[in-house]
Amino acid sequence: MTLQKLLSLIKHPKTAYEEASSRAPTREGIYIACEVYDGETKTYKLIFINTILELTEFIPVLHLSDIAILDEKQTLTNTDDYTEVYDYLNKFRNLKYFTAEVLEDLVGDYGFINVLNVGLISTFFNVSLETVGYIKANTKIVDYESMVKIGINMTEYYILAQYVKKFDSMPSDIPMVEFFEYLASLNAQ
Repeated sequence: MTLQKLLSLIKHPKTAYEEASSRAPTREGIYIACEVYDGETKTYKLIFINTILELTEFIPVLHLSDIAILDEKQTLTNTDDYTEVYDYLNKFRNLKYFTAEVLEDLVGDYGFINVLNVGLISTFFNVSLETVGYIKANTKIVDYESMVKIGINMTEYYILAQYVKKFDSMPSDIPMVEFFEYLASLNAQ
């Protein structure tokens, strides 16, 4: 399958990336913490995916990150075979839920997008007092093994540490919409 044929079957990766980048989080959704390289600088972004359909639209963004980020115009002359990308995308089309395996499968370096962590938004509302206490006592990011012991990844640690510092409470202590606004604001910092 040529790139031109693949692009005729999917939402254009540039459009899908822009839509995903502006999407607000919901409790049922996931976050994708990534490092985006635009050819000159690297920025960190949180992408929010709230449905399986949104995820299937986002998968080509990862595998065609050069087109999504740089908007390369090589579609007419590119003769590479993109069947593998299409087959990978189809694997996600029949999903009913965001599973741990799906989330783990998304982590990786795709070239212009490096997915660092993926997780469920609902995780933030299930944080224990012990975890918050640990975060308050360790204001600087510590090693990965310590994060595993308290049941969060580095992205969740960063988000929670900034949140606890700013609001001195747990996400479950305030209205959900306020926490979602906080999450969305992290892309503006």
